[in-house]
Amino acid sequence: MLRHVTARLDLPAELIAETDRLRWVIEMFFRTFKQPLGCRHLFSCDHNGVGIQTYSGMIVCMLILLDMGEKPNRAMYQMVWYYLIGLASLKELEAFIKSRK
Repeated sequence: MLRHVTARLDLPAELIAETDRLRWVIEMFFRTFKQPLGCRHLFSCDHNGVGIQTYSGMIVCMLILLDMGEKPNRAMYQMVWYYLIGLASLKELEAFIKSRK
């Protein structure tokens, strides 16, 4: 038997259970976003800055998934980051991608 404590006595139990289930879906999305991609800290407190960082992380995640056919991990994200900030060349990034396929 599962017991759920809530202060929302005006809602049916099915709706409370569905809300809890959806909360875990959202938690898993942010876990995927924060852990493998290394997006643990926000670079900006501005609304637009947070949006740019969030969308950039999701775009990188989707591009890695589409190109490599696997969930991005920390090494993949770091290599893309190194390329974007100039620490790795395009040849090094391409070699890394080929070695992962």
